[in-house]
Amino acid sequence: MEDFKEEEIEYAMGVNFFGPYYLMRQILGIMKKQNYGHIVSVASIAAHVYTPQTGVYSASKAAIFNLFSTLRLGNVKVEFFLTKIFQ
Repeated sequence: MEDFKEEEIEYAMGVNFFGPYYLMRQILGIMKKQNYGHIVSVASIAAHVYTPQTGVYSASKAAIFNLFSTLRLGNVKVEFFLTKIFQ
């Protein structure tokens, strides 16, 4: 971990976690008004398969994967579909 620069970590989390998170928050507002929606998440196998060289990337992908997964637990009171596509 000491090989990763803080800027690299912030960039990876910004792109792979916070970007989709902020978009999801906006979309959920629309979905609540409609009481329906469909979210498609393109996930990376790196969320589950990682190496020392991909630690930060894998962590950022695991974070967004787990956040989207929690939507299925009933935290959102909207009828919706959630599709995760792994690449």
